[in-house]
Amino acid sequence: MNLTIRWADPGEYPGLPSPERGTIAIYWAEETVTREPRGKSQRLMPMKKRDWRMAAFLFSPLRNNQRNDPPINEDEAMSMILRAYALAASHHPIPSDALVLYAVTP
Repeated sequence: MNLTIRWADPGEYPGLPSPERGTIAIYWAEETVTREPRGKSQRLMPMKKRDWRMAAFLFSPLRNNQRNDPPINEDEAMSMILRAYALAASHHPIPSDALVLYAVTP
């Protein structure tokens, strides 16, 4: 099983809940599938609006210290994002086929 966590691009994913400053947010929603038309008599089924869920975590518990400073580099950011996902998944049922996004708000 592979886990793909994408950056929550506001232009690509409008309507995501806004996380508080100083947090890493993990978003997830079940993948939605549209039915392709098979002929002129069938119409394209409209996409169902995604039901986004969110869990947000302060920086300090993700790095095991008392300071709530943002990540200092890309490696630390990725480590903190994976820890945030693990915490979210341990408290919320995240489907294995879910679309998972992250946002870092310093």
